Amino acid sequence: MSNVAVAGILIVCVVGCGGNGLTPVGGVVTLDGQALAEGTIHFAPADGQGPSQAAVIREGKYSTELALTKYKVQIFAPRPAKVVAKLDENGPGGGPRMEELLPPRYNIQSELTLNVTGATTAANFELRSK
Repeated sequence: MSNVAVAGILIVCVVGCGGNGLTPVGGVVTLDGQALAEGTIHFAPADGQGPSQAAVIREGKYSTELALTKYKVQIFAPRPAKVVAKLDENGPGGGPRMEELLPPRYNIQSELTLNVTGATTAANFELRSK
């Protein structure tokens, strides 16, 4: 094999073999022992350095790529409110309003964290409604 071909292979591997510094992370989110039907999960570096990341939760499962660091985690699961807003003659409105299914301790006042030290499919979150 020529030196040019070997150099080309090395360049492809360096650029295409995980060069972005991110590692695959996934898991399952449950609420009261049942898979969370749908929602979103947000990861923000605990030290405030670096970008945040989010992923969609479907049938309890999520997957994304994260940097190796500690994250503050927020989980949201909006659902249509039981009370439907009435159409306002003075402007837009009407239709279903949304309300958060999960307690604030899992999202806006999150107590959840995740320390990413390598690839994992077991970054699970077991949530309780009460």
